[in-house]
Amino acid sequence: MLLLEWVLLAELLILALAGLLYLVSTKPDEDQDGEKLYRILRIFWRTILEKKSFFDLQPAVSELPDSSSAMRPIIKPKKESTFVLPVLVVPESSCDQVVGFEEDTVKMLVSTPAGSGQTNKAVIQLLVEVLQLQPHQVQLIRGHYGVRKHVQITGLNKEGVTKKLAAFL
Repeated sequence: MLLLEWVLLAELLILALAGLLYLVSTKPDEDQDGEKLYRILRIFWRTILEKKSFFDLQPAVSELPDSSSAMRPIIKPKKESTFVLPVLVVPESSCDQVVGFEEDTVKMLVSTPAGSGQTNKAVIQLLVEVLQLQPHQVQLIRGHYGVRKHVQITGLNKEGVTKKLAAFL
């Protein structure tokens, strides 16, 4: 046989299989899963036979399978309060401690040398201990290389942070 005859034979087999699947999909099964499959196949074959673009197809909501029982509900995380705390860091001190407030900025002493990444880690660690938070709730967002830093606190608002810092001092 010639190559063209093989191609035509393959197309004929594909069309016969497609027709058979279409006939099978026109009768819904008795069980619920069969009903979902029936609806999906009906939408698919309507798209193919009407020669619509797949992207233009917008089936009615009633034609789509009910997926509420098959899918788990979406759990929305609680919206946690966040607060950005301005911090003034004095590096190369004798110990790590929170000294007090200067206007709206918290003044901290850390024993690590200036300019090293260890200073930022020490600031975060000290705030975690003082505010009694988890390390993932304290994040440095500005001032990685300077002495004036901004730290984002997740899980506490401004009043909560101020109350805990005042109780610590």
